[in-house]
Amino acid sequence: MSDETEVIVVGAGPVGLMLAAELRLAGVSTVVLERADAPGTHPRALGLHARTLEQLAMRGLQEPFLSAGVRVPS
Repeated sequence: MSDETEVIVVGAGPVGLMLAAELRLAGVSTVVLERADAPGTHPRALGLHARTLEQLAMRGLQEPFLSAGVRVPS
């Protein structure tokens, strides 16, 4: 870690990584700490909510999720 680190994000899951990316885009010096030494072998989420897709869309990141996912009618 640098003496210039302004924010430490604990956990490299989807929320932690997205937060760290947003902070860096805003110019905030950020470090991500993760306990696991390798990525998990299976997903822990079963779906994405509309608000999550809206947040991904703000950065143009929604298409891979929409094209690979199965839409569930409401």
